[in-house]
Amino acid sequence: MTDPTATPTTPAPTHIPRDLDAPATLPFLGPVTSTLITLPLAFIARIFVILGVTSGEDHGGISADVVLTLYQIALLVLLSLLFAAFALPRTERYSPRRILFSALAPIGVVVLSVATLALAG
Repeated sequence: MTDPTATPTTPAPTHIPRDLDAPATLPFLGPVTSTLITLPLAFIARIFVILGVTSGEDHGGISADVVLTLYQIALLVLLSLLFAAFALPRTERYSPRRILFSALAPIGVVVLSVATLALAG
């Protein structure tokens, strides 16, 4: 039996708000992992794209030099995503963006390489 004069206890909060300006835990884990995946992947993909584009086939009226130049410019844009992931402030507020930029770099290298080989071949 419960005591009618007892004050009810408040339940513990189920959602504890976190401080978005607090330092992030392991802020370099995503960018470093992405760099270790992206740079070798970009190097290998660049070799395959160079071999595929310069194979001597017609590229729809576009020279192989133009295709390779556009590919290398797009690789620089993807590398700027890695730079942005490292340059973001190391707080909890920017953790989702840091993870997004870190994930987009290797995915972008694969998509860019496949698209270049498909369009040039």
